[in-house]
Amino acid sequence: MREPAVRKFPAIFSLPFLFFLFLLSAVLSFVLLRESLHGLFTPGFFQTPASFVLLFAVPFGLIVLAGMMLYLLISETMKTGPLHPAALRIFRTACLLAALFSAVVCIFSNAFIRNLFAVYHDGNIRDSVHASFETAETYTGTREKQAETVADKFLTGLNTGNLLRIPRPWIPDIREYDPYALAVQVYEVSGGEFIPVKEEGDSSVFAAPGKIARQENGIFHEHDGTQDLLRLRKTLRYAGKTYVALYTTAFPEVVVQTAQKAEQAVRSLSVLEQSMPLFPVFGFWLFFSFLLPPLLMLLPAVFVLCVRFSDPLAALENTCAALARGDTERCLISHPQDGLQAAAALVNARSEQIRRKKRSPVQETESCGTVQAPPEQIAAAAEQPAAGGQTGTDGQPDAAAEKTPADSGEAPDA
Repeated sequence: MREPAVRKFPAIFSLPFLFFLFLLSAVLSFVLLRESLHGLFTPGFFQTPASFVLLFAVPFGLIVLAGMMLYLLISETMKTGPLHPAALRIFRTACLLAALFSAVVCIFSNAFIRNLFAVYHDGNIRDSVHASFETAETYTGTREKQAETVADKFLTGLNTGNLLRIPRPWIPDIREYDPYALAVQVYEVSGGEFIPVKEEGDSSVFAAPGKIARQENGIFHEHDGTQDLLRLRKTLRYAGKTYVALYTTAFPEVVVQTAQKAEQAVRSLSVLEQSMPLFPVFGFWLFFSFLLPPLLMLLPAVFVLCVRFSDPLAALENTCAALARGDTERCLISHPQDGLQAAAALVNARSEQIRRKKRSPVQETESCGTVQAPPEQIAAAAEQPAAGGQTGTDGQPDAAAEKTPADSGEAPDA
């Protein structure tokens, strides 16, 4: 009987496939971590379905998958035979070391993240963000104030009436108050139609009369595809007539971008400040959501390695036990990667020696140290007469055959 040293596992529990699942879960966890941190401090991120999928659904699914893989592997292994105690001890030791390492990682990462955000929230960065936002807001307010000043000085009913009597350019005078002035449009409203009264400045930024009609009075920002514009619409009345004036000035793109970034930074900072109570457990959340799934996915591979290490020991013990019972028909199959090839060779050699002794024509009796001849030799020796007496079964002269008549008590013949 040949005793195999290692049991066979299904293809789904082979080491290459298990390591492939580990790498796949590690890559997926990395992508989830990157996307989650990117949107974690984005305003409104927690109200989107993507936050539930990235932060909870996928990590929890990976943990459940790893647990199912480990359960199915242990069940399949137990069906093929009992486990050697060494396999369980090694696997428990590996799980204990993994748990201790996980605890250390959680504590260190939690302390690092807490200190990192503590430095981030020492007041300087927050004050700088708010200062930049306030600067952008101040500049925007200044530009809007300039537009209102221009409107109050030039876009009036009296000035429009004078313009009708004495046409003259406005842009050079307006630029004394606003260097970024681009265009001025004045239309007379008659019967729902816009009759041009004055269109001066850069014609590429002129607004269509229909758009002006839909726009309400006041200041509004607009982007025409190439630059940011600040427009001001105003309704004028003079001499019983109604006029609509639109003033357009440029808004520097750098200021717009700075204002947008500052506004976004303030929103993110507000979300970050609202999340401050969660920072003491932030490291634990990172571990359980993104580091635990790959670690659990590695446990099935560790279990397979433990079984492969202990199965040769179990086979060796079974063969030695059978040999002790007198069963010499077992032959231990060993492989170089088992690490027990020399021990298996010694056991197989000893079993072969015992089998040869059982087949030998001469058996040794260890108790007396003599050698007993085969039965056929004893019978042949018994049939041969011995000179001067009979020969015993052991090949020596028989003592009874050598007795003299005097010894036997009979009188000799005359």
